[in-house]
Amino acid sequence: MVDALMTFFGRTHLVFLHLPIGIAVGLFLYVAYTRYWLKKQLPDLSFAFRLLALTATYTAVSGWLLSGEGAYSEEALFWHKWLGTCTAACTILIWMLRHTRWANTLVMVSCAGILATGHAGGSLTHGEGFLSEPFLSKKTEPIEAESQGPQTVFAAAVNPILQEKCVSCHKPSKRKGDLDLSQKETLLQGGEHGALFDLNVPENSLLLQRILLPLHEKEHMPPKSKNQLSNRERETIELWLKLGAPFDQPLAEYPELLALVQPDVELNPVYNMEFPPLKAATNEGLKQEGVSLDLLDPNSNALSLSCTSGRVLTSEAKNYIQSIQDQIVHADLAGAPIDESIIRLLAGMPHLVRLNLARTQIKNEQLELLGENVYLEYLNISNTQVSHLPANLLKKWPSLHSVYTFGSELEPGLLDELKSKFPEVSWHSGAPIDEEEPIQLNPPEMRFSRTFFDDTLQLSLHFPFRSVGVYYTMKNDTPGLKSNRYEKPLIIDKTTTIRAVAAKEGWLTSPIVEKTFIKRTASAVDSRISKQPAPQYTAKGARSLIDGVLSEEQGADSWLGYQGEHLEAVLELKEKSTVKQVFVHCLENNAPWIFKPKAIQVWVSDDDKKYTFAGSRNFEGNKEMGIMQAHLLRVGLDQEQEARYVKVRVESPLKLPVWHPSAGEKCWIFVDEIILD
Repeated sequence: MVDALMTFFGRTHLVFLHLPIGIAVGLFLYVAYTRYWLKKQLPDLSFAFRLLALTATYTAVSGWLLSGEGAYSEEALFWHKWLGTCTAACTILIWMLRHTRWANTLVMVSCAGILATGHAGGSLTHGEGFLSEPFLSKKTEPIEAESQGPQTVFAAAVNPILQEKCVSCHKPSKRKGDLDLSQKETLLQGGEHGALFDLNVPENSLLLQRILLPLHEKEHMPPKSKNQLSNRERETIELWLKLGAPFDQPLAEYPELLALVQPDVELNPVYNMEFPPLKAATNEGLKQEGVSLDLLDPNSNALSLSCTSGRVLTSEAKNYIQSIQDQIVHADLAGAPIDESIIRLLAGMPHLVRLNLARTQIKNEQLELLGENVYLEYLNISNTQVSHLPANLLKKWPSLHSVYTFGSELEPGLLDELKSKFPEVSWHSGAPIDEEEPIQLNPPEMRFSRTFFDDTLQLSLHFPFRSVGVYYTMKNDTPGLKSNRYEKPLIIDKTTTIRAVAAKEGWLTSPIVEKTFIKRTASAVDSRISKQPAPQYTAKGARSLIDGVLSEEQGADSWLGYQGEHLEAVLELKEKSTVKQVFVHCLENNAPWIFKPKAIQVWVSDDDKKYTFAGSRNFEGNKEMGIMQAHLLRVGLDQEQEARYVKVRVESPLKLPVWHPSAGEKCWIFVDEIILD
């Protein structure tokens, strides 16, 4: 209680600081006007001097209390505190010497002190030299990304948003939450709540969580009183994270992001072209030859071709490819044995945009055969014998923006010359990947319309690189290269758990992505809850638990939220039915205090009067910050039960754990659906 009061009085500094300023300035003007302009004797100003001393002293003391909360640079805070303290001391002297000639002089000194203290305070909250900035000459620094080559993702798409909406509170001189967003290096360090990014599960990133919180939430960023992100800015940050939070890569390599950041920029016209549908026989024939074809977009027939590393293309495979040359837009032949016939096959692809020839035996003269691929944007010749890239060839590719050359035989001097002649191209010539330390793949994405269903459900698995396989299992085992390879959407007709990974030889298999899909066999027709949820999270009341609406985001209006309380609900079935298991869909986002339930208990009844205990399950809580995840928690009943009513108790941890920055406060549980099977 004492700490809370000290914090409260400290924060009143922002309320009272204007009082002594107004009194001191008023006294200064009154004294100057009366004594030096009208040449009159001043009346007794004891009350005004006393009020000035009291308000200035209170403001100084509350300021010292406020400074204890941290989040400001020590140097800037030092000058603001001590200038304010000296000014307050000056006002006390004014009152003590109010009947002497020194009082008027000290009023002027206190005004100067207020000006200096205000300048230090403005620099503390708004940046260095806040008051003096308008009078200083401004130097416009060239933007490195624009002056030395193509714009990078961070410089062009992300940093402008952070500078405009976030840096005023998160900079070297004012590190709210111990977080500095003013530059890339400090952004990657994170703050007191941990890292801002989770690149394995981007939607769990703390940066995105804070942005997507409802405006009324305390942890929402930017704060409610600040200028908020626009929809386009919010979408840009979200897409940037889903793309793996690239920093120094060219913006042009990410068409979706480029379209958000620069909506007027004209994208490669190939992406808007219409192509004929792919024949099933062609697709199946190439699959048998070790060649994969994928649609670039569900709404387009443009194709991405990838060849199994080390697989020799037969004449039959080449014939298949030749029949669809016009609609191949991306081609990945990394590691494949190629000869001049294959290069001519590539040269005959008039709409080729991306070409990966890494780790192939391509030669200089063969590369020059690709001069007719006028839409080419991306070329990878890493770890090849290519030693020469003639300027006249590069000029034939006006859309080219990215070339990967590490491990090739290009001389450093030649590469420097190419960089000078073609500054609009991003040249990647860094060290090759260490094959002894392979990189782990990111997990695949599951795409589906709902988590539970009444009849059947369609599920698709997605990975952005076509040469990487997605493997899945519907059993309780670990998926890998020997599991089923995903080829087409899966049709699910019963309660099933899907586990999937992305895998490719030479790479570390991705983390497992897992999801349970439930076929409802016992549908509830009504529900009631024993306690009402918190006023800000009422959704549709008890009906929300059986309305079939599930959400993955905290900002949705489908959640029933309870702070420091358990949730207990009774679900009524249309008729007596068999119940084998119960699923509870809930949210965890521990930064704004939302935690996974610690336990779920289930009872059944025939008449809604006498209930029989049917089963329970405890859940282990996470022990680190930055967790944001929707859970579908399962409780298997001790044995199948015939019931008309099912009572479910969702137990909250009630308080935040000791490792949480706000340990001991009441935590939340969020639930939006209870499903019976």
